[in-house]
Amino acid sequence: MKKTLDRLLKLIQSISLAILIVSVSVLPVFAQDVSNRDLPMVSTADDSQLELTKFHDIEEFSDNFFVNQITENNLTGAVFTLVKDDKIIFSKGYGYANLEDKIPVIPNKTLFRVGSVSKLVTSTAVMQLVEQGKLKLHEDINQYLKEFQIKTNKFKPITVDHLLTHTDGFDVAWVIGGATRCQSQLLSLEKFLTENLPERVRPPGQLYVYGDVGLALAGYLVEVVAGIPFSEYIDQSILQPLDMSQSSFQQPLPSELAANLAVGYQYKNGNYIKQPFTCNKSVPTTALTTTAEDMAHFMIAHLQGGRYGTERILNDTTVKEMHRQHYTNFPNIPQAAGSTYGFFERFVNNQRIIEHGGSMSGYTNLVFLIPEQKLGFYIAYNRNSLNENLRYELVEQFLDRYYPVQ
Repeated sequence: MKKTLDRLLKLIQSISLAILIVSVSVLPVFAQDVSNRDLPMVSTADDSQLELTKFHDIEEFSDNFFVNQITENNLTGAVFTLVKDDKIIFSKGYGYANLEDKIPVIPNKTLFRVGSVSKLVTSTAVMQLVEQGKLKLHEDINQYLKEFQIKTNKFKPITVDHLLTHTDGFDVAWVIGGATRCQSQLLSLEKFLTENLPERVRPPGQLYVYGDVGLALAGYLVEVVAGIPFSEYIDQSILQPLDMSQSSFQQPLPSELAANLAVGYQYKNGNYIKQPFTCNKSVPTTALTTTAEDMAHFMIAHLQGGRYGTERILNDTTVKEMHRQHYTNFPNIPQAAGSTYGFFERFVNNQRIIEHGGSMSGYTNLVFLIPEQKLGFYIAYNRNSLNENLRYELVEQFLDRYYPVQ
């Protein structure tokens, strides 16, 4: 106990951060408690669910992990939300969404910009249209493109399968998701792709190379086939059915959401520097802003065969098709990492994991699912320039504790 208190005092003295515990009962009630040392603590988890699972000590695990991370890595704020089956069983914010105004991170209120985690929502939208028969996975995408065509050159046609598995063969040296200040006029997705599509440098399906181009094109296919703007389709077909009312692909954010956006920071030379809100040119690959508990709804839908509550965004067969491995660079190696439709796949402690990380100016995120266990979690930080290993350190410690190698 003394060691923990000393660590917390050091945290306050050094970077003026406090641990914030957000606790909500089954009803949407916000309650704040103050400890005997006046540390701001707010409490969000349905404790009744924890007693029924192996995660009865998850709060202790989470507190220890994030206190250490905040202290040792000069973090500003973080959030951790855990889902099992069809429920959120743990959700907690740490530190500050806004250092200057001492606004805490609250899982069902604080918004984070998720960067490339946006690709999971885009991939889900594509699979909705595949399920409806409006897109074909293994046919030339040129049949859907009206304003421009993908040059064939010496290569075979590119398919939706190639786009979703990052095997499209485009030159990834060119960065499609570049940011711009929102005051400048953003190009439409169609015009942006028309003017900036990179060269094809390898046959599609030959090699997995992560990039933004394929999912930007996939998002454009959603727009073309659905006949409405991409963001509007996402809102109608995914965000609304999943009750993700605190989420949006709009840039800049609607005012009612912008008020709860965590400030993004960069840590440099002992100082926390606010990062400006930038508008990303490739909306389908980078533009989602959401809360941890909204993202929990999305994870639950993927873990429950496309269903959230009484709503369904995909059928069970489509979800299984989306989650299975469709490509690996190492087909002859058992449990080799690979690509699903949208997620990265890997194996840790004999558990099959599908996941996707995201980073952008001032924010770092990770969505992590174990489909066979009907379990997933989301973590987010409002600081950039983080060591990539920090996100995956949580994955390793979580699995070693709750799913050790047998």
